[in-house]
Amino acid sequence: MSCESASRDLDIEQAVRSKICAGSIGARVDVRVFQGKVYLLGTLPSLKDKLSAERAVRNLAGIKCVINQVRIIPNADLTMAWQFPLASTGLDENGAWETGRELTASAA
Repeated sequence: MSCESASRDLDIEQAVRSKICAGSIGARVDVRVFQGKVYLLGTLPSLKDKLSAERAVRNLAGIKCVINQVRIIPNADLTMAWQFPLASTGLDENGAWETGRELTASAA
């Protein structure tokens, strides 16, 4: 990945975080960006919240697509959401999940 691409991804990540943090769900959603693809991770109490997070960022400049991997845990104490691990915590410099799984549309 080039420095220009990494810088663009960082700008997108900051814009997405700003947009999500403006709402009430921001603290529970983590953001990863790789080559213009935005990954939303975390846990939220409803499908409405999950879709709201995606809609809030979908049309920001530079975003190629949004991959919403937020888990829905209804009526859960979301302060304990760390007990529900995500499939991955991030991407490496080649766009593969840290677990070594290659990033593809079917894997996302």
